[in-house]
Amino acid sequence: MASPRTITIMALSVALGLFFVFMGTIKLTPRLSKDAYSEMKRAYKSYVRALPLLKKMGINSILLRKSIGALEVACGIVMTLVPGRPKDVIFEIWRTWCGYGLFKAPTFGEGVHVDKMNKILDRIKL
Repeated sequence: MASPRTITIMALSVALGLFFVFMGTIKLTPRLSKDAYSEMKRAYKSYVRALPLLKKMGINSILLRKSIGALEVACGIVMTLVPGRPKDVIFEIWRTWCGYGLFKAPTFGEGVHVDKMNKILDRIKL
C-alpha cells in the first residue's frame, strides 16, 4: 500500500497537470471559454507591446500565446500521465515559469493588489 505522502503527491500532480491542460487549451482555442480566450489574446498583445525584444526577435502575440499554450498542454499531459524523471523535469519547467510570472506581474500592472486582498479577507473573516 502506498504511503499517504505518495498518494498526496500523486493527487497534486494530477490536479496540477489537469490545470495546465485546461489553461493551455484556453490559450489555444476558444472552445472552452470564448471570454477567457479573448482575454488571453488581449493580454498577450500587451505583453508583446511591453517587451520590445520580442518584436525584434520576430515573435508576435499569436506565436507567443500559442507556443506557451502548447507548452502548458504538453507539460500538463506529462504531469498527469508520466511518472518518474520526466515529471521532475516538468516540475522544473513549471518552477521556472512561475519565476517568470513573478517577474512579469509588476511589469504589466498585474498581480495581487493588497487593498483588494484585504477587502476579500475582511469579508471572509468570521
